[in-house]
Amino acid sequence: KLFNRIHLEAPVGTEERQLQDLGVRDSAKAALRARTSRGSRGVCRPAMDFFKSDITILSAFSAIFACVVPHPYVGHLSSLVKRPSVELIVQDTGLSARVHWNLPKDLKGVLAHEISYCTAHPRSEDTEYGDEALLEWKSLPCGLLSPNADDAFEWTVPGLEFGRQCVFCVRVRNSYAKSEWSDPSDVVSTQVGMPLPSIDSHITLAPLSESSVSLRWPAFESGHINLTAIEYRVTAHATRGCHPDVDDPNAEDGLTDKAHVVALLESHGPDDLCVDLHNLQTNISYVFQVDARYSHIGPRDFHPGLQSQEFCFPTVDITLPAPQPMLAGDAPYLVGRTGMGELWTDAAVPVYW
Repeated sequence: KLFNRIHLEAPVGTEERQLQDLGVRDSAKAALRARTSRGSRGVCRPAMDFFKSDITILSAFSAIFACVVPHPYVGHLSSLVKRPSVELIVQDTGLSARVHWNLPKDLKGVLAHEISYCTAHPRSEDTEYGDEALLEWKSLPCGLLSPNADDAFEWTVPGLEFGRQCVFCVRVRNSYAKSEWSDPSDVVSTQVGMPLPSIDSHITLAPLSESSVSLRWPAFESGHINLTAIEYRVTAHATRGCHPDVDDPNAEDGLTDKAHVVALLESHGPDDLCVDLHNLQTNISYVFQVDARYSHIGPRDFHPGLQSQEFCFPTVDITLPAPQPMLAGDAPYLVGRTGMGELWTDAAVPVYW
């Protein structure tokens, strides 16, 4: 207050008169003179040095400020941040969660937001959620966020694992303190159904040549409307008993365990799939199977899909007429030349059997 009421740019002697008008003590006058210096034009300017007493006072006020100021901004209530809501985002490239939360209206100041989440295996009869099924909690700093039109905050958590159950918590913090974690959100499952064929789907086989065949089947139905990238694997199984080399007494459903992958392809829509297979053996019957999986998410094992009927290349029966005896009148004649160049003929003798 003293320095606010004294013009430091006043001429020399003016501050003494103002101090007399204020009626301050001699110690305050001495402190003012010690903290000012005369300029080139005889003007009083404040000194830039701090006394030891000044440092002590500043340290005391800094400690008091750290204890008092954070309270109205952060507080210490466990329910400071309300329970967040979570929306699962399913895409061909991966799974993510969009977390929404609100803050009390009386919470002011510059606040940094933070999200913590954990994943668990699906609940079973022997394991309850919240026990050993939980994995390690992961923290995700969000930084300084601005509220949306609904006065709510949101953040997207990427890279969620397939086939898990997740819960999310939120808290805020500033330079001095942090709030407690909010109550966990509702459990969000990242389990998505595997691609499966429709009930009336089947594989259509069309021979192309004596060793090639064309397979056609409708696209499988995905477990989510946003999942369109599906990989297909076509395998060929030789049926049991059609050839000595592939006879397997342990085979089931007439198939051997000697399956060969003959095609791999990917689709991004509802169109039918078609693949041509070449260099097949003509003396073996085949059963073709089409399996599927998602291109980027989910387990890497192919899920069973369609199976064709037993296929073998068509054969043609050729019937030859039986040999007939030759009659004497139809016997051929031998024609040749003699040593003198003359032609001669001789009737051949018919032979019967």
